[in-house]
Order: sequence, then structure tokens, then C-alpha cells
Amino acid sequence: TLFSCGDGDVIEFELDFDQDLELCGDINSENYLVYDVKTDPNESLILLFPGTTANDLIFYPQESPTEGSITINGSSNRFNYRLYNGDPLEIICQDIPSSEVSVTTDYESSGGSINYVTTFVDDEGTRTVTTFFTVSNTDIEVLTLDSFSIGTFTHSYTIED
Repeated sequence: TLFSCGDGDVIEFELDFDQDLELCGDINSENYLVYDVKTDPNESLILLFPGTTANDLIFYPQESPTEGSITINGSSNRFNYRLYNGDPLEIICQDIPSSEVSVTTDYESSGGSINYVTTFVDDEGTRTVTTFFTVSNTDIEVLTLDSFSIGTFTHSYTIED
């Protein structure tokens, strides 16, 4: 749950996302963008961090489990909660985003941590990876929780012996 106060008014936002995360980017990308959206109301939670060798291990691990955290700094490592005037999928990860959908409110953290735990299962040459993300100690004024789950991203890829 999110809250915001202004002139005595309390506005409540529900962080009621399905926690089934999607990913823009891969091991060859400059950045990873992990997100969850909902459309009633139109909102998103977005994690953005660089595609470095260390961060590649979040999605392409060599050991299970792999755990760590990324410090949110408001520039290369970001966490945003956004509200939109239409379906967020019309603009997130789109090469040519919709001109009819825009961000109406953007809450961006300049501090805190993106935490992750990655596990995998190998089966007949296929590795299925599951990464669970939380954020903690963000400085977004409308967040009332010190730590909360963003959700889980799962994907599979072929492994070589």
C-alpha cells in the first residue's frame, strides 16, 4: 500500500501487482529493465540497472542460489513507481512508443537497494532460472514499507556442456 499526504489529504495507492515480472534486455543489452504493470489503474513498478558482467549473473547464473543487491542511485540503478493515462505496455520496452499514452506521475527513488535471489534448475540441456526481486529502504515519499516484494521473473535458455 502506498500513501501520500498533501495539505492534510491522504491519497492511498494499492501496490496490488501480480508480481509476475517481465524483462526488457538480455545479456547483449546495455541495460536490464525489469517491470510489472497493471491497468486498473494504469501503473508500473520498474527496476533499471546496467547490463554488466556482474548483473548478467542475475539472469544467467553459474551458481544456485545467487544472491545480491544493487544500490539504487537515481541514475544508472533506478526504481520507479509510475502512473499513466493509458496502458503502460503501450510505452514500456517499445521501439516506437505510443504517442497517446504518457506518464502522469513518476515517483523515482534516489536511494535504497534492489535485492535479488536467483535459483535455477537444469533439465536435459535447458536451464530454467527464477529471480525474486525486492526493494528496500527507498526514499519515495509515498512508500510506507521499508521492504517489499516486486515479484519474480522466470526464463529458460539452452546450456552448453
